[in-house]
Amino acid sequence: MKFLDQVKIYIKAGDGGNGSPSFRREKFIEYGGPDGGDGGKGGSIILRSERNLNTLIDYRFQQHHKAERGENGSGQNRTGRGGDNLFLKVPIGTQIFEEDNKTLIYDFKKEGEEFVVANGGKGGLGNTRFKSSTNRAPKKFTKGGIGEEYVIWLQLKTKSCIMKFLDQVKIYIKAGNGGNGSPSFRREKFIEYGGPDGGDGGKGGSIILKSERNLNTLIDYRFQQHHKAERGENGSGQNRTGRGGDNLFLKVPVGTQVFEEDNKTLIYDFKKEGEEFVVANGGKGGLGNTRFKSSTNRAPKKFTKGAIGEEYVIWLQLKTIADIGIIGLPNAGKSSLLAAITNATPKIANYKFTTLNPNLGVAMYDHKEITLADIPGLVEGAHEGIGLGIQFLKHIERCKALMHLIDITNEDLENTYQQVKNELKSYSKELLKKKEIIVLNKTDLLDEDTVKEIVKNFSKNKSSEVVTLSTIEKNSISKIKAKLLSYVS
Repeated sequence: MKFLDQVKIYIKAGDGGNGSPSFRREKFIEYGGPDGGDGGKGGSIILRSERNLNTLIDYRFQQHHKAERGENGSGQNRTGRGGDNLFLKVPIGTQIFEEDNKTLIYDFKKEGEEFVVANGGKGGLGNTRFKSSTNRAPKKFTKGGIGEEYVIWLQLKTKSCIMKFLDQVKIYIKAGNGGNGSPSFRREKFIEYGGPDGGDGGKGGSIILKSERNLNTLIDYRFQQHHKAERGENGSGQNRTGRGGDNLFLKVPVGTQVFEEDNKTLIYDFKKEGEEFVVANGGKGGLGNTRFKSSTNRAPKKFTKGAIGEEYVIWLQLKTIADIGIIGLPNAGKSSLLAAITNATPKIANYKFTTLNPNLGVAMYDHKEITLADIPGLVEGAHEGIGLGIQFLKHIERCKALMHLIDITNEDLENTYQQVKNELKSYSKELLKKKEIIVLNKTDLLDEDTVKEIVKNFSKNKSSEVVTLSTIEKNSISKIKAKLLSYVS
């Protein structure tokens, strides 16, 4: 599940169509006069906010966007067709900036908001527009206006009140039933003994899960939990087979796992974009009576009904995929760090369990990206359900490396460190095999000599690298970005 919260794109609205210099020419009609129509307006580029998007990743692969040009006017005073507007979908929380990446143009705060970011050019005028009492045959016409073009920045501010996060959902799925076979007989005038001509029923539609890169949550399945594919149509006379039911495609984020109804038995794991998995097969179509014709039964009335499509109750679980997972006790400064090195804006406050859902952010350093996941704070007994419990520990499994954040002002740093390590070990020993960097945060609250002494004592018998950090110092932020990049390269 790739995440991108800032991107630079080029947009170009469509040019207007040219006016026409046409003159009316018809047999036996002299002095027809001008009849040139106006050009059509160029298409505009409109940004629209969508609730089912949580990333700007699509604009990383397509950075140039051009709207359609208006068509030229023509004779008989026909105005050219206007160019279609180009709608670009963005997540709620997206901000538009000018090329300098500082001047704010617009901020999307609600679903369904639209903003015209580049207007299409006006259509040119045909020569009919310039006809007057003194100029009965004007040859003048105008060309269409040039559509606006800009280079803009899109930035996504991820807020918990905006980006609804759901990492587990239970849904009911039902594939389509097969269509029934037909018991039809051929009946035509003057033709006796027509015989059977019943066609087979169509196959029912299957339900297919497909992984998408631009989704980061399963929230859509909270509002629609029942999904049914289309039924196959019945067969009919003249050996016509019924139309098969359309397959139903359900989009899920990369990193989604499919479980049976017990929520324990894993069925499938989506690890790459574009993967497809048939989770429920449609029923086969029934057989028409033609299938049962034989040398001893020339007029069979037998036919079969379509098979029942598969139906299940399944669980979908999403495990966040990020380069770095930020772990630690509540109030260790994880959200402050994420806000300092990325454009994410998680909730920050001086009390425990400020973060209730994983937050994603993208840090840029040396023209490279690092995706970070801020995991809600872990407390003793988290693997048994205490605090936010096991609910978000699974998101750590997909991270390439872990950043263990510790408040340097804690009285017993060793106990604080081991407490989180024990929770990881109790959940899965595989987590202890991941690369780890230990970050002692909030060094700005202590003097330099005290910090050095604490780091020296704490680093003893530690296989992981220990570094210090202050989220209010730019130099410290740059150093931690460089260090994280070395861990994921």
